[in-house]
Amino acid sequence: MDIELIPHTKKNEAPSGSVMEEAPEDPLPKPPSRWTDVNSALPNLVLGSCYALTAFTGVTLPFMDRHWLGLMMGIEFLVIHSFPFMMLIGSASSLTGRETTCRQVAFWGLFCIYFAMAASMGGLAAVVTFASLTVATYLGYLLRRTSPGAVGQLAMRWGLSVLVFMITATATGMPEDVEEWFDHTRVLHFGMAYFLSLGLLEISGIYQMRTVLAFLRKYREEWKGGSRDERQP
Repeated sequence: MDIELIPHTKKNEAPSGSVMEEAPEDPLPKPPSRWTDVNSALPNLVLGSCYALTAFTGVTLPFMDRHWLGLMMGIEFLVIHSFPFMMLIGSASSLTGRETTCRQVAFWGLFCIYFAMAASMGGLAAVVTFASLTVATYLGYLLRRTSPGAVGQLAMRWGLSVLVFMITATATGMPEDVEEWFDHTRVLHFGMAYFLSLGLLEISGIYQMRTVLAFLRKYREEWKGGSRDERQP
């Protein structure tokens, strides 16, 4: 039998110019768990309820009298301004050499500065309150720290916190001087509106909406591209 007469099946070969598509570096996260949203919102909702309880009924909880509730809003003002400290915690990029040293120096420097400022407002109790409010404000990020786009969610959470803080402070007629907040007559309404708003934002899942995260990723890529272009001669 002539071998040349036997039909041969040709294997499908990929074109030489074809290139395998790479997986995206920063994929969008899957739809969030509602339980995670609820857990993220609980601390803020509880704090807002404490302010509402004292504002409308005059009832105060142990270690949370009217003066301390007012002081907590001053500490929350410090928490919002500690965003660079949180970014150093949330940065996922691996650094080496001098960059790692600079990052560590910046981290511990900001750590000492913020805690010293908190201690000047009320001693050890204020330091503990500062740490607790930091966890409450950024708990949604801490529970999703390893998820894709976590740093972008942290930035968005900070931006909305600042916006809500400014809106509620203005709406309740708070003075510009933070030290005047501690015993102000409207500080309880300020705290109630602020913390309840943060809790509702967490429950809404806005920080994990795919459209919002896609916009943030696109903006970050454009910003990185612009930075690279500026460094090139």
